[in-house]
Parts: sequence; structure tokens; C-alpha cells
Amino acid sequence: MNCREQAKKIYELCVSRANATKKTMTYGEVLNALGYEKKVSGHAIRHGLELVLIACADSGLPDLT
Repeated sequence: MNCREQAKKIYELCVSRANATKKTMTYGEVLNALGYEKKVSGHAIRHGLELVLIACADSGLPDLT
């Protein structure tokens, strides 16, 4: 999955969790939801998270990262 696809999935996950439970997700929960193994570092989603941050800022949405 490229970083744009990853960013879209991260955004959808975070919004879904926030709407359902009013809670945030940990990096580990995001990694797990994206199918990464438990030993994978949070750096694996760094570029996706950066794109989410930029998109939220550009759109005037709350930061999700």
C-alpha cells in the first residue's frame, strides 16, 4: 500500500473510532488495524500520518495525528 492509500485508511479509522467511542487510537491500534505485525515500529505509518496531518490542516479539520 502506498502512503496515500495508507493515509486514507488511517483517516477513516481515526474518524470511525472518534465517532463511535469519542476516543483516539494508539499507533499500535492503527498498525494492527492496517494489518501490520506487532513487532512493526510506528515509523511504518509515518508518511501516511504526515499526509493526514497536512490534509486536516489544509481543510481546516481538527488534527487527527
